[in-house]
Amino acid sequence: MSRLRSLHVGLTKKAVIETPLHLPTLTELSLEETGRAGRLEEFSKHLHIPAVVELVLAFDSPYHPVLHFPSFATPPVRLTKLTLACAMTDHVQNTSRLLHFLRSLAHLEDVTLDDLGVTTDFLDGLCVTYHVPILPCLQRLDIGNCELSDDEGKEKLLSMLESRSPIVGNEFGPNKKLERLHAARWMEQIDLDRWTTICTALKVVTYEPDD
Repeated sequence: MSRLRSLHVGLTKKAVIETPLHLPTLTELSLEETGRAGRLEEFSKHLHIPAVVELVLAFDSPYHPVLHFPSFATPPVRLTKLTLACAMTDHVQNTSRLLHFLRSLAHLEDVTLDDLGVTTDFLDGLCVTYHVPILPCLQRLDIGNCELSDDEGKEKLLSMLESRSPIVGNEFGPNKKLERLHAARWMEQIDLDRWTTICTALKVVTYEPDD
C-alpha cells in the first residue's frame, strides 16, 4: 500500500489493528466509527500518515456519547482540510475533547462541522487569544448544518469572528483571516448590524448562502 492516495475505513466493533500501518503517500483519509466508542482512537494510534492533507471523521455510536478523537502515531503535519460529523451535545466532555484535538492541527485552513450541536463553550474556545492560539491558519469555516444552542451562542459566534481579525482591535490575531463562513440557518437569529460590519466593513468573512 505504499502508493495509496485515498483510504476510507469503517470502524465497527470487529475492526482491529495491532501493528503499525505506514502510509507515506496517503493524502486523503476517511475514518467512520459505527461500533464501540474509542475504536477510532485506538485505530489511529497505529497510523503513520505524514502526507495526509484532507481528513474526514464520522462518529455514529449512539450508545456511547463520549467522543474519542484520533491520536495518530505520526501526526498529519500537512493537514489543511477537516470534515467532522458527530453529535457534540451528547456529552459534556465532547466540547473540551474537540477543542484539544483542534489545537493539535495548527495548519488547518478549511473546517466543516456537520450535525454538531454548537455550544457556547465551543464557540468561545474558537476565539483567538494570545494565551490560547487555536486554528491560526483557518480561512474557511462551514457550520451551516449545525444547531446554535442559545442566544449567548449567537453572541459568541460574532465574538469568535471578530477575534480572527487584527482589524477589530485584536493585536494577537491569527496568521490568516477567516475569509468564508457558511452559517446560513443562523442568519435570522443574530445581530445583522454587527454581522454586516464584520462582513463588509472589516472584510473578515464572506457569507455563503444555501443553494
